[in-house]
Amino acid sequence: MCACHNNGDPGDNRLENLRWDTYSANALDKRKHGTVVRGSKAVHAKLHPEDVHDIRRRLAEGESLSSIGRLYDVSHVAVRLIRDRVNWAWLD
Repeated sequence: MCACHNNGDPGDNRLENLRWDTYSANALDKRKHGTVVRGSKAVHAKLHPEDVHDIRRRLAEGESLSSIGRLYDVSHVAVRLIRDRVNWAWLD
């Protein structure tokens, strides 16, 4: 269980804005309120949307996972997860 903010504002700690719920429900709330931290907004993000578009273009042109990874200072696994749309899936 975790504390959830009904209006999506983590600074609004009024009792009527708080509820106890599951972590899954809190994750759904974040999507509903548009407060999901993803992509370049994530604390440890190395890539930006433009980079991901370029990575996908390079992959489509046949460049290897390893060479792209070296270019962007990420692992070949990170590039594969972008290719397979496990990571950055929301970015077209």
